[in-house]
Amino acid sequence: MVSLGIHESDITNAVSINNINIGSILVKDGKYLYNLEFSSYLKEIEDIRNIYIKSGSRLMQLKDFAQIGIRQERPRGMYYSNGKRAISLAIIKESTSKMAGLKSKMSEMINLFRKDYPQMEFEISQDQTLLLDYSISNLKQDLWAGGIMAFLLMFFFLKDGKSPLIIGISIPTTLVISLLFFYLVGLSVNIISLAGLVLGVGMMIDNSIVVIENITQWIEKRA
Repeated sequence: MVSLGIHESDITNAVSINNINIGSILVKDGKYLYNLEFSSYLKEIEDIRNIYIKSGSRLMQLKDFAQIGIRQERPRGMYYSNGKRAISLAIIKESTSKMAGLKSKMSEMINLFRKDYPQMEFEISQDQTLLLDYSISNLKQDLWAGGIMAFLLMFFFLKDGKSPLIIGISIPTTLVISLLFFYLVGLSVNIISLAGLVLGVGMMIDNSIVVIENITQWIEKRA
């Protein structure tokens, strides 16, 4: 192409000029109004082959000196799964959606894709729900372990069987009521809500001890 005086930028400009939409005009002929649209879109390979380009004093078409066809675009990035070329798609949930619902819907969608496209393989390469489930499981264990340990320690320090028993009954009752409130309002059980429950149980135990001690002292004074 250099010998013909044609550079790569000349071909790019020629293709761009022939792939534009000039617009439309209104032409009135008596009672009739015509809308004339001028467009020069490149729709087929033959349209590109027939593009004219000027080389010095000669007017040539692209097909006269170039091979024009459909080529695969040069890959900009690569993703491999199990040693094979693959396409990676990231799905991020909204803040208001539930992780359990997203996981079940993803499984249903993958099963549908496997039925519609049996020649392709679909799999989840990274699943952050596993990490979240593990964190939530640890918080649940901490919640129950902290409540039981606090209940046992109160027997040794309060030196009274009734007061720790009252607090021990109030802890699971409060948790049940809180989870019922979660269900009615539509809140999800996640890391933040469980952490709040853990802190709430600790504050409830502290406040219960203070209230019971004040009640005990008031009873002793009245006696």
